[in-house]
Amino acid sequence: MPKRSITLYGPIPRHSKDRIVTIQFHPSGKFLGCQASDRTVELYRIRTHDEIRKKMARRQKRQKEKAEKRAKAVLAGGANGGVAMDAPADAPADAPADADAEIRAGDEITQYQIIRTKTKVRSFDFAPVADVEKAGSVQVSRSC
Repeated sequence: MPKRSITLYGPIPRHSKDRIVTIQFHPSGKFLGCQASDRTVELYRIRTHDEIRKKMARRQKRQKEKAEKRAKAVLAGGANGGVAMDAPADAPADAPADADAEIRAGDEITQYQIIRTKTKVRSFDFAPVADVEKAGSVQVSRSC
């Protein structure tokens, strides 16, 4: 039997600062639920490959536009009495446009809903509905 291990994929922005107690996938594989040790359950939507590709294309387009804008600012600064504008330290002008071409966890997983309760959540579970589009909603049961 092959050994399995957990590999760090990247951070996911969370609303709650408390530690995670339970992580669970929806039966359809389209949603992820994170139960914090406080009174919240955060639901995330898993993006499709087409959505990820479009998001990455938008990011690369924005990076290219920013690089062109910095280049124009440097040229305009040189014509303004020799005072050149510095490029931001977090984005060097000579960085390749596809430096962020790899998929990050934040590209694939996006926040969908935050469920807050009056009391501390002991556990949660997704309803066994595999076809979310047909049901029209994601159903979650919780125990307080």
